[in-house]
Amino acid sequence: MSRFLFRKRFRHTLENGVLTTLTFIFILGMLFSNRHELDKKMDLIHKGHQSLSTESLKTIAELKRQSRSIIIRGYFVDAEQENKFRILIDHYLSEDAPFHISYFDPQIHVLQSRKDKISHNSELILEENGNNVRIHILDELNLNRAIFLLIEGKTKNIYFSVGHGEALIDSEKNEGMSQSKEMLEAYQYNLSSISLQKKKLPTDIDLLVIAGPKKNLTFQEIEVVRKFVDGGGSLLLLLDAVQPSFSINSILNEYGLKYAPDFIVLAADDPMAKIAGQNTAIVDCFKFNHDLTKYFSKLANFQVLLKDARSVQANEVSGYSTDFPLETSASNVAIDQVYQEEDLRGLKAERIKKGPFQVLGIASKISAGPYSSLSRIIAVGSAQFATNIGINMEGNRDLFVNIINFLLRETKAVSMRYNPSPLNDDKKAAPHWVNYFSSI
Repeated sequence: MSRFLFRKRFRHTLENGVLTTLTFIFILGMLFSNRHELDKKMDLIHKGHQSLSTESLKTIAELKRQSRSIIIRGYFVDAEQENKFRILIDHYLSEDAPFHISYFDPQIHVLQSRKDKISHNSELILEENGNNVRIHILDELNLNRAIFLLIEGKTKNIYFSVGHGEALIDSEKNEGMSQSKEMLEAYQYNLSSISLQKKKLPTDIDLLVIAGPKKNLTFQEIEVVRKFVDGGGSLLLLLDAVQPSFSINSILNEYGLKYAPDFIVLAADDPMAKIAGQNTAIVDCFKFNHDLTKYFSKLANFQVLLKDARSVQANEVSGYSTDFPLETSASNVAIDQVYQEEDLRGLKAERIKKGPFQVLGIASKISAGPYSSLSRIIAVGSAQFATNIGINMEGNRDLFVNIINFLLRETKAVSMRYNPSPLNDDKKAAPHWVNYFSSI
C-alpha cells in the first residue's frame, strides 16, 4: 500500500527560518482576506469550543429541508453539565436548527421528571410526532444519533457471539465489554448475545461481532456466519495474538483477508515499552481518504494502543475488495510463527520482522442476497482494545465507535468523535509477556 495515502503522527516542526517566515506572512494574508468569514465563527469558538462538524451542519440542513421540528427537554442536576450542553446546543441554534428546548431540574420539577421517567442526573428527551428518543451521554455524536433515529424511526441491532471464550458484553471484569455495551446503548443501539450453534441467525440482526474467541468455531458455526455475510450482513472480528485462528481464517479466506500468525511488540529499549507495556502495538498511521480513518488523520498526536496484537493481511480472492486504512508505528516489530505461547520462547533473529504492520482489514462486496446491500467485514488484530481494560483510552474508544458506525452504514456519524462521561481508568494491563520479549 502506498505510503503517501497515510498521514503520520508526530510531525517534525519546520527548521528552515526563511520558509517559516514566508509561511507566516502567507497565513497573515489569508487571515485578513477572510476576516469576514472568521468573524462569523468567532461566536462559536471564543470560549475555546469548536464549531459544529460538517455532518452536523448537513443534519441541520436536512431537518430544515424536510420541515422537521424537534422538541428537546433537558434534565440537569449538575449546573456544569447543563452549561456544557447549552454551549453545544447554541452551536446548533446559531445555524437555525429547528429545535424547541426546555430545561428542567429533576429535583425541582419532580412531576415532569416522573412523567418522562428520568433516571440520570443529565438526560435529554428528543420528541417528534409522538416518537421520542432519550440520551444521557450528551455530546455532538450522540445528539446527532438521536436525531437520525427520529428521522429514520429504526434502531439497529448488534449481536455478540458466545460459546468460544469471547469477551462478554455484560461482564464487568477487565476482559469483559460492559463499558463498550453501555457506550453503544447510549447511542441507541440494541445489544444482545447469541449462540452461533443456531442454523440461522435472526432476521433483525444488523451486525454480528465475534470478539476475542479463545476456541475455534465448529464447521456448522462457520457456515452460519458465511451465510449471514453472503446475504449482505456486516461482520466484526476481533482476535488477539496467540489465540487460535483456524476457524476465523476459514471465514476470512473467502473474503480476501486473513490473520497472520505473529505477535506485534515493542523493542525492550523503546521508551514506550516502559509506559504502555512491551506487548503494545502503537497505531499512529491513518489513511486520509477512507471513511473509517480520514477524521483521525486530521488529529494531531492521535493514537490507538492495541494489546497482544497480530497483523491482518490480504488473501487475494476474486470479487472482493480489501483495504487496510491504518497501520502501526514503524517502531513496532513482530515475532513471526506464533501459534501458541510456547512459540515465544527461544526467539531467533529470522523470526523478527520490522514494522509498520497492518492491524485492521476491510473486505466488501456488493451482495446479491436478500439484503441487496453492501456486505462489510472488518477484522482487527486485537480484541483487548474494545474490552473494559482498553476502551478507557480515548483513541481506542474513537476507533471502536467508528468501526461500529462504519459497519452499520451510519456514514453521518463516522466523522464525529465519542466524548464519554468519566470512566474508571484505574485498571492497568498486566505485563503477561514481559519475560518473553526482554531479548527483542
